[in-house]
Amino acid sequence: MARSDFSLIHRLRVRFSEVDRQGIAHNSMHLVYFGVGMNEYFRGLGFDRFAADAENGTAMHVVQATVSYKAPILLDEEIDIACRVAKLGRSSLTFVYEVFRAGSDLVLASGDQVWVNTHRASHSSTAWPEAFRTVLRAREPGLIES
Repeated sequence: MARSDFSLIHRLRVRFSEVDRQGIAHNSMHLVYFGVGMNEYFRGLGFDRFAADAENGTAMHVVQATVSYKAPILLDEEIDIACRVAKLGRSSLTFVYEVFRAGSDLVLASGDQVWVNTHRASHSSTAWPEAFRTVLRAREPGLIES
């Protein structure tokens, strides 16, 4: 995907604690970077997902995550974490991510995550509130709904 396909891009500098002895970001860090992107995405929506979860008795759970490693992410390198919601189901949503070298179109990693909205007490899936769906539709004009 092109950088312009993403509704959020967040810059981050790779820290010492994130790299291995070779100075390359450990493979587990890519999912952490995706999590940073998701949290910044929600912040940009003006949507406090933790407050909404507390109010509605719900919680989001990741049920699938994929990462494709394209090029090394290096110590002290600035990266741009790109994030968007590509698909919205009744109770699920799919985030798509790409990590770019800061200010460039070079993709260092890409991936996606499927999250499910659940009821805390029963752990069963529950529909996204319509207000949340409306906010996502406004933010993501190409949103696929199922």
